Amino acid sequence: MTKRHVGRLLAAIGVGAGLAFAVPVLPAVGQVSPPAVFSVEVGDEATLVARGAAVLVPVEVTCPAGSGASLSVRVTQRVGSRIASGSAFTSDFVCTGATQVVEVLVPAQGQAFKKGPAVAEAYLFACSPFFCGQVADTENIEIVR
Repeated sequence: MTKRHVGRLLAAIGVGAGLAFAVPVLPAVGQVSPPAVFSVEVGDEATLVARGAAVLVPVEVTCPAGSGASLSVRVTQRVGSRIASGSAFTSDFVCTGATQVVEVLVPAQGQAFKKGPAVAEAYLFACSPFFCGQVADTENIEIVR
């Protein structure tokens, strides 16, 4: 190798090393934070309705104003040696950009619900003009009258 080739090789290594240190600092397109914030949180208590035929579950929802959104809730409870469960879906609310409480009526499927501990799961799917997202929350709740 001539001195000229060695000089070019060292220059190329220097440029490559400089890029290797600079590139990780730049944000990748897929890592840019979405402009929308979605959140969902199941309340601590659900209210027994119609002697256990259903429960009314409060769910805190946050989604950007004008977003299209839907909420799905599932409740499962041990009743003696059986399992009471039910699920419901709603899109009957308007995203305001602020945290709001959406009450979801979850009918029992088969076995009736009763007062006592249960598990509730909530899934929020929402789309703002530039971003769609799904968030979930699972909580131990208390079913009360």
